[in-house]
Order: sequence, then structure tokens, then C-alpha cells
Amino acid sequence: MKTLFPYIIAASLLQSCTNNGQCFEISIYGKECNNLAIKLCRDTDLGLVTIDSTIFEMQKATLKGSVDNPELMYIFIDNAADYMPIFMENTEITVDANYEKPSKSIVTGSESHRIFTDFLQSYAIYSDKISGLVKSARNAMSNYDTAMYNKIDEERKLTDLEAKEFQKLFVQKNITHPIACYILSTHLMYTLSSEELKKILNSIPQENRNNKYYKKATEYLQQTSHKI
Repeated sequence: MKTLFPYIIAASLLQSCTNNGQCFEISIYGKECNNLAIKLCRDTDLGLVTIDSTIFEMQKATLKGSVDNPELMYIFIDNAADYMPIFMENTEITVDANYEKPSKSIVTGSESHRIFTDFLQSYAIYSDKISGLVKSARNAMSNYDTAMYNKIDEERKLTDLEAKEFQKLFVQKNITHPIACYILSTHLMYTLSSEELKKILNSIPQENRNNKYYKKATEYLQQTSHKI
């Protein structure tokens, strides 16, 4: 099976625990992972950068580092078919790795990852429904069934609105956590009007603005010729 590592923009960046002595430690258990390499990567403007890496020994591996604020990172296991998203925070985290489907691995010990998982599972209801409607709409179009296409398209638009409202409510519920800024910067800012985005950004408390997701959303807003 083709390895994922050649596609990682690797620059070994082993982080020390500089955040007032705070750091994270991830204990990873993988029954099918012995002797395989594993990497924890951060997504940057320059691409994926390696935070820590090691080799599985006796079905276990440990990754360490630190974050200024909770943020989404990615774990890659050599030769695995996909990768594992993990919302990191400075704490002790345990991962029961699913080698066949790393994205389905079980993560415990991180409250930030629990919130992230709650979001993904709830949002999947809308995204899966939209994907199904798009496929049905294409079939209707290929069959020249305009009436059916229009009906499906209206349902898709309604589901889009429901998905946006769900995301807005999730942001407000977690307004003090970086997950709120993450959702804004990766989902909502592309569907909200400039005024809507500005209003939500202004509702983010000051203590939750020191993260890259808030910065990305504010930069996007500025690029659309609006000022906060």
C-alpha cells in the first residue's frame, strides 16, 4: 500500500513544553502498527509540518508537544489508507488506533477533541443528506426530469440553511472555545454574509481571539472589503 509520508511537507519540529511547562502527551495503541512510523502534523500556511514522530514498539507509540491554544492537528500512520484528525490541547491523551480507518480511531482525554467529534457527528447528518440530494438532482437532470430536479434542489437549499443554522448555534454554544473560531474559519465564513460574519466575530470574547482560526476569519472578512 502506498505510504502517505512522501506527501507530507516534512520539517521536523519537535516542540518543547514552553507554555508555562504545559504540554501534551499522546499514548497511542495499535494492534496492527508494530514497527510502523507515526507522525503528528500541524497544518500551516506552508503546508503540513511535523511536530513529533516515532515508531510503534510493542503495539504502542508516544507523541509529545505543546500548543498555545487547542487546535486541530493530524496523525499519520505509515501505509495507512487515511489519517486521523485530532483536536489537541495540553493534556494526557489516549488513542486506540484503528489502522484500517485511522479517522475512526477512539480518542479519550481531550475535552477539545470530544467537542470536535460532537460537531463532526452532528454535522455529518446534514452533509450526508446534501450529498445524497446532489446525487439525486444529477440523476433527475440526466433524465430530463425538470420537475423532480426543482423539487430536489429546493430541498437541498433548505438543508443548506438548516446546516448553517446548526453551525451558528454550535458556535454560540462553544463561544469561549477555539472550536467556535475553527467552525467559522473552515465552514461558516464562506456561507455567511459579511455582516453576519462580522456580528459573530464581534461576539467572540477577547480571551478566545488568540488563535489562528479567529485570525483567518478576520483576514477573510477584511479581504471582502469590510472592517470589524
